[in-house]
Amino acid sequence: MEKIKIETHNADTLTPEELNEIVDCGQSAFGSTMSASEVIEHVQGNITIARDGDTIIGFGATEERGADELYIGAIAVSEEHQGQGVGAAIGRAQLDEAVNGVRDTVSVRTQNIAVETNLTERLDELVDAGSVTGYEIERTLVPGLYGRELAEHTPEPPSGDPYAALDREAGDAYIVVINVKYE
Repeated sequence: MEKIKIETHNADTLTPEELNEIVDCGQSAFGSTMSASEVIEHVQGNITIARDGDTIIGFGATEERGADELYIGAIAVSEEHQGQGVGAAIGRAQLDEAVNGVRDTVSVRTQNIAVETNLTERLDELVDAGSVTGYEIERTLVPGLYGRELAEHTPEPPSGDPYAALDREAGDAYIVVINVKYE
């Protein structure tokens, strides 16, 4: 694998070839549970793309929700590139987009503990660097939010972790709201 390149584009500027690669990546990431049209539904706002050479191996989508909130609508990494830090790099770029825009709130919905973990690790780095002064996380369990398990290969959280309580087969997920402090 070459050095991963991370780039951000407005979804409206993606070429048809890039859109096809994103669909392939999303279906690889989520498995047979995700249709092409469902992947396309997440391709809006700003799209953060991870490339290995010229190949798209991961993507994430963000959407502005008012002046103060950035919603992370998707993070997906092709199955063969999972567990190599690609999703973390995408999440870092998305979080940096929020902080650079001085947004007070970042929100995401997820069944995957790695999504929240990667975001909090980046926030800790931003606190240490003085870019933000702190953050608070609110996690709300929403039974059946997705209606099914979204990904075929989500890592199992450690026992006792809040994510271990999710009934992913029933579609349970958390809405995670991060309140970022700048002063």
